[in-house]
Amino acid sequence: MITGGALDEFYEFPLGQTLRDATNLPVHVENDANAAAIAERWLGAARGVDDYICIVLGTGIGGGIVINGQVYRGAHGMAGEFGWNVTHTVDRTVPLEDLSLNFNAATVMGLVRRYNLSLKQARPDDVSVTDARVIIADAHAGDPVAAAIYSDFLDDVTVMLLNTYANYDPELILVGGGISANDQFMADLKARLNEFMQRHESLHRIEKRVLGKVAVAGLRNDAGLVGAVYPLL
Repeated sequence: MITGGALDEFYEFPLGQTLRDATNLPVHVENDANAAAIAERWLGAARGVDDYICIVLGTGIGGGIVINGQVYRGAHGMAGEFGWNVTHTVDRTVPLEDLSLNFNAATVMGLVRRYNLSLKQARPDDVSVTDARVIIADAHAGDPVAAAIYSDFLDDVTVMLLNTYANYDPELILVGGGISANDQFMADLKARLNEFMQRHESLHRIEKRVLGKVAVAGLRNDAGLVGAVYPLL
């Protein structure tokens, strides 16, 4: 392993060899979002597509980039870390603000975390929420805290999609992760994307001509598991 994400112990750790020695089985180590992208081309929504992006909304934000039918890994295997993008103005009043923790478009670090922070201020006696489905349902039921946080979340995910269009010109952007199984979220996201697209002069000009589409990952939250099997087959 070159890096290990949030797990410092995995940096420079020979994970594959360690597991091979312990199990006497073949082991292949793969980034989870890359595995999801591989699975989608193998058995999912990207079959027959050569240029696409798979964005996984989970605890953070993972990304699998496929160019000319091949996973693009970058010079050090770290391509696709969309959650590391800095998309908000730096707050210079915070001396040690961590710019790398810009996971506002993530499900757990973004939607759920921000909702619970707001809930603690607005209604401190309410129990914290761990399931994004509750927040989405409450937002549509008219709860003001849920509605505000959910709307901000949709904005952040949509901005990420617009930037992905501009940077990669993919034929397809697939949205995965557990939240992608929520039909209401996908409908809301597409509506927000359509709204923002109308306001983006350059992308709107080419939208009907050449712009790729956004769709839910065909294998939903199982894509990473399925894609991890593929190299061993």
